[in-house]
Amino acid sequence: MSTQGINNKVNFEGLDLFKFFIAFLVVAIHVIPKSDSPDLLNSLFQTILNTAVPFFFMTTGYLLEMKIERSTQNNKNTYLLFLINSLKLYVIWSILYLPLTIYGLITNDEFNIKGILYAFKNFLFKGENYFSWPLWYLLTMVYFGFILILSDKFKVKLLYMFFIIYFLYVALLVNITYFSHIEIFHKLNHYINTTFGGLRMLFGFIIILLGMQIRKNKIYFSPKISLLILFVSLCLSTFSTSILLSHFYFIQAFCLFQLALNIQFHEIVSNNFFRRSSTIIFLTHMYVYFIVLNVTNTNFNSPLAIYYIVCVGLLIMSILINWKFSSNRFVNAIFR
Repeated sequence: MSTQGINNKVNFEGLDLFKFFIAFLVVAIHVIPKSDSPDLLNSLFQTILNTAVPFFFMTTGYLLEMKIERSTQNNKNTYLLFLINSLKLYVIWSILYLPLTIYGLITNDEFNIKGILYAFKNFLFKGENYFSWPLWYLLTMVYFGFILILSDKFKVKLLYMFFIIYFLYVALLVNITYFSHIEIFHKLNHYINTTFGGLRMLFGFIIILLGMQIRKNKIYFSPKISLLILFVSLCLSTFSTSILLSHFYFIQAFCLFQLALNIQFHEIVSNNFFRRSSTIIFLTHMYVYFIVLNVTNTNFNSPLAIYYIVCVGLLIMSILINWKFSSNRFVNAIFR
């Protein structure tokens, strides 16, 4: 392990660059239908896609810990500020996605009291309504803010919190995998899926805490070691069981993160472009996807072609926003 040249860096060019490209993998998760084909290439492709969101969570945790280290305030105030900022961002983007939520309710004949209450329940617990799937990431950060405040209030170290959440995640994962045929466990699994969208928020908490521990304990691997672990993990994950699979996502996100931290380059394009563009792509791609589907009347039966169109649209939008609205306060607030 090596910490030289990383620990004291202020601008993380590699993180910004990796986030930019990995944001397009997040787009692929939602645009390219998941294939159930058992072939090796498909398994490898799905594994790579499922590493994308963990990378974003790990980056969030790492940068949060860095902010805590540099803050002149106590941890409680830093945690509270993180919660408030996350909540603001989630509410703003939920409002921005509200037209699509209403559209979904109308087209599904659910624009009634029951449908509206169900959408509101999703807003509170799931972070997902019609074509607003990226919002669960923001809701996870909101709930994580509460976890930080509770851990501080009850003096629980974040490392202990990591293990508590991890063991809860594994217990529920075992339950889903092996005991869902038992009625009481089946009902529990159904409740977790319909209310929280599965175990993804617990998964997010674990990755954020892992990112914080990387920064706090200066856990840095060389590029060669990271590449070796990544290669082995990708090979093993293609033959893995469902319980082990998510653990390989941890490992792969960790290795990509280590590679990103080791990248240094002379700026050809401003880091701010990559940083803001990754956020633009992550948070707006479902809107662009929705527009593309409706413009093509959903008869464009090539998911890969639609993916390319969506990506080009997102890239053009990112360039325009960075070029024309870089000093706009609202734009800077929602694409921080």
